[in-house]
Amino acid sequence: MTPERWADVDRILNAALTREPHARAAFIADACAGDQALSDEVESLLAEEAVAADFLSVPAAALAEEIATDTSIIGRRFGPYTITSLLGAGGMGEVYRARDGQLDRDVAIKILPPIFTTHSDRLVRFEREAKILAALNHPHIGAIYGLEDVDGIPALVLELVEGPTLAERLSDGPLTTIEALTIARQITEALEAAHELGIVHRDLKPSNIKVTGSGAVKLLDFGLAKNADGGIAEPGSVADTRGGSAAPEPARSSPGAVLGTAAYMSPEQARGEVVDARTDLFSLGAVLYEVLTGRPAFTGATLPAIQHAILTDSPPSPRTVHRAVPIALDRVVMTLLAKEREARYRSATDLRHELVRIADTIAAGRSHGQLRRWRVAAVAGAVLAISLGIAALRWTTGVPAPPPAHDDYQQITHFADSATSPALSPDGRMLTFIRGASTFHTRGQIYLKMLPDGEPAALTADGANKMSPRFSPDSSQIAYTTVNGDFAWDTWVVPVRDGTPKLWLSNASGLSWLSETQILFSELGRGLHMKVVAADARREAVRAVYTPAHERDMAHRSYASPDHQWVLIAEMESPVWQQCRLVPIDGRSAGSRVGPEGQCTSAAWSADGTWMYFSSNSSGSFHIWRQRFPDGPPEQVTRGTDEEEGIALDPDGRSLLTSIGNRRSSIWMHDARGDREVSREGYAFVPGIPNSGTTQPLSVGDRSLFYLVRQGAVRFAGVGERAGELWMTDLKTNSRRSVLPGHRVISFDVSRDGSRIVFAALDERGASHIWLAPLDRPSAARQLAAIDADSPHFGAAGDIYFRGTEREGSFIYRLRENRAPQKAAEQNVLFFMTVSPDGAWLIAMVEAPDAASGRRGILAFPTAGGNPVQLCDNCEIDWTPSGASLVVRLTTEDRHAPGRTLVLPLEPGRALPRLPAQGIRSPADLVGLHVLRDIDGFVYPGDVAPVYVAARTTTNRNIYRVPLREPN
Repeated sequence: MTPERWADVDRILNAALTREPHARAAFIADACAGDQALSDEVESLLAEEAVAADFLSVPAAALAEEIATDTSIIGRRFGPYTITSLLGAGGMGEVYRARDGQLDRDVAIKILPPIFTTHSDRLVRFEREAKILAALNHPHIGAIYGLEDVDGIPALVLELVEGPTLAERLSDGPLTTIEALTIARQITEALEAAHELGIVHRDLKPSNIKVTGSGAVKLLDFGLAKNADGGIAEPGSVADTRGGSAAPEPARSSPGAVLGTAAYMSPEQARGEVVDARTDLFSLGAVLYEVLTGRPAFTGATLPAIQHAILTDSPPSPRTVHRAVPIALDRVVMTLLAKEREARYRSATDLRHELVRIADTIAAGRSHGQLRRWRVAAVAGAVLAISLGIAALRWTTGVPAPPPAHDDYQQITHFADSATSPALSPDGRMLTFIRGASTFHTRGQIYLKMLPDGEPAALTADGANKMSPRFSPDSSQIAYTTVNGDFAWDTWVVPVRDGTPKLWLSNASGLSWLSETQILFSELGRGLHMKVVAADARREAVRAVYTPAHERDMAHRSYASPDHQWVLIAEMESPVWQQCRLVPIDGRSAGSRVGPEGQCTSAAWSADGTWMYFSSNSSGSFHIWRQRFPDGPPEQVTRGTDEEEGIALDPDGRSLLTSIGNRRSSIWMHDARGDREVSREGYAFVPGIPNSGTTQPLSVGDRSLFYLVRQGAVRFAGVGERAGELWMTDLKTNSRRSVLPGHRVISFDVSRDGSRIVFAALDERGASHIWLAPLDRPSAARQLAAIDADSPHFGAAGDIYFRGTEREGSFIYRLRENRAPQKAAEQNVLFFMTVSPDGAWLIAMVEAPDAASGRRGILAFPTAGGNPVQLCDNCEIDWTPSGASLVVRLTTEDRHAPGRTLVLPLEPGRALPRLPAQGIRSPADLVGLHVLRDIDGFVYPGDVAPVYVAARTTTNRNIYRVPLREPN
C-alpha cells in the first residue's frame, strides 16, 4: 500500500470518527466514491473505536513509510523462521511466506507492523486471534503453530495453505452442486467447531476461504472473531457447550460498530447489533448463494446501498437464477439468508445434518442413474422389449408411471419461513395460501399472489390461527377458517382487493362454495364431534352430508366433485388423521375409504372429476397420490425426502400446486449461563395438548431433563406426529440416554422421587395405552389397562390418573394397584392437564355449560369430591418440579408474542393461590397476585431461577408447481 493510499485512509477515517456512529457508513461510502477496497480498509480500522483512536495517534506519513518498506523484512528471522516473501497486507496485519528451518517446511507468518507495537488495544487483538486459533484445532481451520516476538514485533506462525481462495475460484463462474455441497459442508464443520467454543467468526467471505488442490477447505482470518465475553472459552467454561449445537452467547461490539465485509454481513451486523452463531450462518448463506449462482446475493453501488439490500431485500432464490440448483439446496440457502435470526438454522450442527442429507440423496440418485445406464447399455434390446411389455401392462392394470423429477418442479413462493394450504382461483390466475408453519391450522396470515410471478401480498394482519383458504366462485373474496383457544372454528371472508376481513359464519370451518348460493362446511357439535353439512349462503336449509360415528371424530375438510355429486372427506378419529373418505353429497350413506392406506390430510379433484388426489403418508412420509374415480388403484405422484401437503389442481390438469418442506424442533435449556441446546439429532419436543395435557420435563432440583425425540417419517399424523422415543439428559454431566427404547411415547410423567415413570404409547394401529415402568429398569414396563387412554399423571398414595376415551366422551380415570380403572370425576372433559403435587386437584379443560358459545374453561376438580374451581378461560396450569410454585401459561392474540409463562408462589399447605372467583380471564386478573417470574413464551420453569426449558421449532415450506404425467 502506497503512502498516498494510507493518507486517504487517514483522512477518511479521521473525518468518519467526528460523526455519529449511525452516520458513518453513509459518509464512508460517499468519501470512498465506489472504491470498495478503500472502504473496506477504513471500515476494518473503524471496527473498534479504541483501535481506531490508537491508529490516528500515528502520523499518516510515518505509517505509510512503515508499510511501504515491506521489503525490509524479507530475509529477517523470527525464531526458527526466515521471511521469504510478502503474501498480503491489510488492516489486521501483514502476512508473509517463511521457511521453518527446524522442520524444513513453509509457513505463513502474520506480523503486527512495528508502528502498532506500542498500541495496547492492537496488541490485545493480535494476541486474541492467536488464542482463538490455538483453541480451534480443526482440519478445516487454518492452524497456528506458535506466537513469536522478535525485537518487540509480535508474529503469528500459521499453516501455509496453498491454493486459490474461494473468491478466486468464483471468478470463473458458479460451481457445480456437488462442489458447492462439499465446500459448504467443510465450512459448516469449521463453524461448528468454532461455535462449540463460543467463537463467532464475524467476517466469513470467499476471500477468507481457501480451497486446496485436493479439494480441502480451510477457513482463515479470525482477526474479527469474538466470543461471548470477548475472551477464549476454556473447556467447561460458560461458552463451552460440547454438544456441538448450541448457539454461543452474543458477541458485543462497540455501539454502532459495523464489523465484517459489506456484501456478506448479516442484518444484525449491518445495524451494529449483537451477533451470535446465526450471524456466521447468514454470511455462509451469502457465500453459498454466490457459489451456486456466480453472483453475490446482495449488491449495490455504495456501502449504504448494499446494507439497505441486506436489511430490506430478498434476493431471487438460487434456483431462480440457476435451474440446476436442487430444490432442497435452494431452500437451505434461503433459510440461511432469513432476515430474522430465529428463522435461520439454529446451529451449524443442524445445517451440517441437512447438507449431509442432501448430499446423500443426490449420491443415491446418481448411483441409481449410473446403474440404470449401465444396464441399458448392456441389454438395450431386452430393455426395449421389457419396456413395451411394461407399457402394455400399465395400459391394462393401471401401474403408475414414474413420478416427475424434482428438477421439473417450479418454485412459486420464496419465503425463508413457511407457506402452506395453497388454493387457486377458478381461472387459475390467482393463488392464495397461509404464511404459517403448520399444514393444519396455524398462526399466520392469508396471502394473495398473482400468477405466475406477482408479488405476494398479505390480506390479513392478526394473530389468529387459520386454516383452508378458498376462493369464491367469482374470485372476488377468500373464505378461511379461524381457530381460537376455546377451539371455536369460524369462517371469515376477506375481499381480494382492498378490503377488511370480517366474520361470516360462526361454528363453520373448511368452507368451500358449491355455487354462488350453496356452500359446504364442517360444523362442531358436542365436545369435539364435527360433521360436514351443506347449506345456502345464509346458512338456511342446512342438511348433513357426512356425520362421523363417534363423539371424538372430526371431519375437518371436505372437497366436492366438479358435478357436486360426491365429496372427499379428510377426517380424524380421536384425534388421528385417517384414510380419506368418499361420500355421496346427499348424505344417504357414510361412503367408503379411498386413496392409499395411510393418513390423508387433504384432497382434490381433477377438473373433469375422473381423478381424486390425496396428500397421504402411506409410503412413510407425506406425498401426493391419485386414484381414478371411484375405485381405481392408488398411484404415487411425488417422492423424495421432503414432504408435500395441500393440493391445488390447475384448471388445465397439467400440474398441481402443493406445499413442500419440513419442520425441525430442539430442546433448549436456559440458566445463569444463558441458552444451550440439549437435544441432538431428530425432532425433539415436550408433549402437550391434545394427547398429553401438561408435561413436566424437569426433575426435582432441575437435575434431569426428559423429552421426546422423533426420527424419520411420521406414521400416525395428528397423534403420531406427537409421538417419539423418550430420552433423558443429566444436566450436571450432560450424559444422555434413551429411557424407553421401542415405545412410541405420546405423554409421560415421572414420579417426584424419580423412581418410576408412567407413560402413554401407541400400539400398531395408532391407539394409545397406559404403561408403568421403573425408571432404572425400562424393560420391565407393563401395560396397566386396555382402555384407549393418554395424559397419565401420578397422584398421591400410588394413584395414577389418565384421560380415557369412551363412546360417550372423555373422562378422567383413577387407577390403583390391581384394580380396574374408575372415573375420578363425572364431568366429560376435553383435555386432562395435570394433578397437583399433593394429589388434591385434577386440572382439566372442559366445555362451558353454554356449549353454543364455544367457550372452554380450565377447572380444578377436588379428588376428595366437591365442586370444581375455575382457574382460567384459556391457559395451561402446572407446578414447578418441587411443587413449591404454580405455573400459569397465558395465550395471547398477538402473533409476535406467542404467550407468557408466570410463576406464582404458594402459601404453605396450599396447592393453589387465592385466585379471583371467575379465575384468570385476562392479565388484569393478575393484579394483586405476587408473580415471582414473568417469562415470554410457553416455557417450563425449573425450581431455581432463572432455569427454564423451551422447545424451539423452525419450519421451512414453500409452494411449488408439480407437473403431472399423463394418466395411464
